[in-house]
Amino acid sequence: MHNPQPAIPATAVNKFQRRPKFPMLQDRNQTTKRNVTFTAAAMFHRYLPALLLTSCSLILPCAVSAQVTPTLTHDAYIDSAQTSSNFGSQSTLKAGILYNNNGSIAGYQRTLVKFDLSSVAGVPSQYILAATLKLYVTKLQPYQSNASVSLQSGALYAQNPNQPFPSFWDESSVNWQNQPPWFDYFFGPFLVAAANQTVAVDVTQYVRNVAAGRQNNGLLIFEYGAGSVVFASKESGGNAPRLEIYLNRISSVTGTGGLAGGGTNGDLALSIADSGVTTPKLADSAVTSQKIALGAVGTLHLAANSVTASNIAPAAVGTTQIATESVTSNKIAAGAVGSVQLALSAVNTNQLSDGAVTSAKLAPAAVGTSQIANESVTSNKIASGGVGTSQLAAAAVSTNQLSNGAITSAKIAPGAVGATEIANQSITTAHLGTGAVTADRIGAGQVVKGLNNLTDNVTLAAGDNVSITQSGNTLTISAGQSFPGAGGPSLNALKAAMLQWYRQDFAVGGAPSALAFDGVNIWVANYLSGTVTKLLATTGATVGTYPVGNGPAGIAFDGTDIWVVNQNSNNMTELRASDGAPMGTFPVGQYPQGVHFDGSNIWVTNGHDNTVSKFYNGSLVVVGAIPFTWPSTEPTSGSRSGAATPSRNFVLVTARQ
Repeated sequence: MHNPQPAIPATAVNKFQRRPKFPMLQDRNQTTKRNVTFTAAAMFHRYLPALLLTSCSLILPCAVSAQVTPTLTHDAYIDSAQTSSNFGSQSTLKAGILYNNNGSIAGYQRTLVKFDLSSVAGVPSQYILAATLKLYVTKLQPYQSNASVSLQSGALYAQNPNQPFPSFWDESSVNWQNQPPWFDYFFGPFLVAAANQTVAVDVTQYVRNVAAGRQNNGLLIFEYGAGSVVFASKESGGNAPRLEIYLNRISSVTGTGGLAGGGTNGDLALSIADSGVTTPKLADSAVTSQKIALGAVGTLHLAANSVTASNIAPAAVGTTQIATESVTSNKIAAGAVGSVQLALSAVNTNQLSDGAVTSAKLAPAAVGTSQIANESVTSNKIASGGVGTSQLAAAAVSTNQLSNGAITSAKIAPGAVGATEIANQSITTAHLGTGAVTADRIGAGQVVKGLNNLTDNVTLAAGDNVSITQSGNTLTISAGQSFPGAGGPSLNALKAAMLQWYRQDFAVGGAPSALAFDGVNIWVANYLSGTVTKLLATTGATVGTYPVGNGPAGIAFDGTDIWVVNQNSNNMTELRASDGAPMGTFPVGQYPQGVHFDGSNIWVTNGHDNTVSKFYNGSLVVVGAIPFTWPSTEPTSGSRSGAATPSRNFVLVTARQ
């Protein structure tokens, strides 16, 4: 039977061909002795702060390497035959090619693992000797008669913006569809020959790349030759994938074990543990003043009460042992210097610098009148705001203690002196200088003057025939003129006063053609506007404008409603007089021109068909045509168009030639 061998992807082949050979792991079994030279600053910060260990040369056996085993954080496998399935919680990991019974490829399986490499972050490449990925084989499935299975490995991309895949993966959600891109680094193929054993894959360059700052997205084990392999996962309970990193670098020094971490070089910061140096370990006179750097021993290096009188010989510390300004306030504990530590007259003004004694250094009631000499406290010795009301006893300051001019406005806080602080009649005009009280110092309503029982906020307003002119603080009141013109009444007002007719115009609609009076209002038919305007008869103010038909030409009032004939609509509109609401529209003859109310009926003249329409209690009664003695006559009423005038049992109709 034909033994198919799946082709390696072109990208994988090219990368494999471009990779340099694996670095040789030299000196892996070397056991010769070497000189190890290192420099360490000994931090004898508790007992010997000035002691400096410069350098030393040690002859020690050189350990080959130190092993670091990072934690496995993620492992899963993906299956091309089950593209949306996740296998992150399985006890097995699978990689390789699956086949059908007829020899055709059924699918591909790939294993993903990721380790926490924070322990090697920043370690230079030369200190990372080797890194080996170890996988325990639980099942081997070669193709047909093959005895082994070939797989290959590489590092996954941490970021690849050109791929439509997520940059990072999680074992609980990764599947064939969302698998991360690969490769970041290609390690080449390896052979799996038997089950129940561990295979090792060299991933040294991968670890070096991550240590140098490359983002860690894990490793991938995938198909290379025919067949597949099953490995144990971290959920199997044992034999989980393991990464072993070998470092050639000193990591620590212990008192009994010597150098740890292996290697021949490395920078170490050495320190002495607490209680590491005690007095039995120090010879007499071993520590002298010239062995302690200036400022090396401070209060932080001295235990509480470690220096007592018994540790200081009589007269051991005198003025000659204390340098000028060597004792400062931060070297004296709170309460360390009291009156028993100070001889009489030990501290005088010569020993106190300006500002040396503050309120925080004085106990309550420590300074009384007996401690203050007469006139020893002057204004330049009191800080701004140093004396407040809490520092002054009741009645402590009286007029006897205040000299003339001692209290000025600059010494009084805003609002400090109010009515409760000023006795009645204590401030008179004799106490106020010329110009001392100005308008900006008097609040609104504080000073009130009365005029005819009027006080503040009085406003003068000009009335009819009266004008008020302001010039500075002067108001000039003048009477208006008694004849028409500027400042006097209008001509219309004078005409009205003399009960004479005068013209006054009010705006209505376009081409007003007829009007009616309802006892209170004037109703005007606006021919071009197709509206009726209602005006208040007393003032001419517009009450409202109401739409009717086209070309309203006549208007009448029946005591309740307004009737409007619409010349271009051949109908008549009824409006409610109280509010102008439409009550109905009624057909009439051709080209109606006039309308009239006789007390019971509404009469309409129809200009084009020589008829008169009669409305009685809402019903229409059409009066027949009336012949006229001249041609082209139109029944009219009035000079333009008007209503017929009823007379007993017949209608009088005027004609227009």
